[in-house]
Amino acid sequence: MKIKIYTKNNYSTYSCNQKDLNKNLKSESTSINLRDINNINYLYFLGGFVEGEGSNTVSVTVNKNFKYGISIKPEFNVTQHKNGIDSLFSFKELFGAGSVLLKSGSEDVYVYAVKGIDIMLKK
Repeated sequence: MKIKIYTKNNYSTYSCNQKDLNKNLKSESTSINLRDINNINYLYFLGGFVEGEGSNTVSVTVNKNFKYGISIKPEFNVTQHKNGIDSLFSFKELFGAGSVLLKSGSEDVYVYAVKGIDIMLKK
């Protein structure tokens, strides 16, 4: 079985059986969270997470110099305190795009963001 183990500072992929997993979890710190984007229940969790902490925005700019006279820039983002940053990396893994960055004006809050219509249409 291959699992991902996320800690406060990083995440790693390990191959192990259930017995080894239980042994490793007991020896690790309590900050370990298992995240499996192939687990339907975890995907439901992420969906609820987006409902509470996420947003979709679309910026529309009108300018005659643009090819069609208009520019549309969609953005999807999810915000989370640094203690839950592993959830933000789950979104990045799930969509295969975007970035996790420190939120402007905050030392403890991070944002997962996907920007641009091209990326969103492909994902």
